[in-house]
Amino acid sequence: MLAKVDANEETNKALASEYEVRGYPTLKIIENKGEIVREYKGPRDANGIVAYLKKQVSPPSEEIKDSEEGHKLVEENDILVVSIIIKKEKYSKSALHFSIFLKMSLSFR
Repeated sequence: MLAKVDANEETNKALASEYEVRGYPTLKIIENKGEIVREYKGPRDANGIVAYLKKQVSPPSEEIKDSEEGHKLVEENDILVVSIIIKKEKYSKSALHFSIFLKMSLSFR
């Protein structure tokens, strides 16, 4: 969701304070029901904002199916975090590790 808030209005001052809005315009990315809050540092034009937000809603990680895909990802990215997780049961330690990895990868966006 993309929302606009006028932080100068009295009814919105508490919200502006909560998210540490100090100057205008300020754009924030809020994820996981407020668990992750960060400054938006992308393009400020409409097309740039839309492209950035589309990337944000895409999966934060992807499965590497073979070494060719792995090599391609290494070539295309300045920073790449790889987690090797063996899939077992839904509620195993592997599932917990994958959950932690997904949360971490969201914070790197």
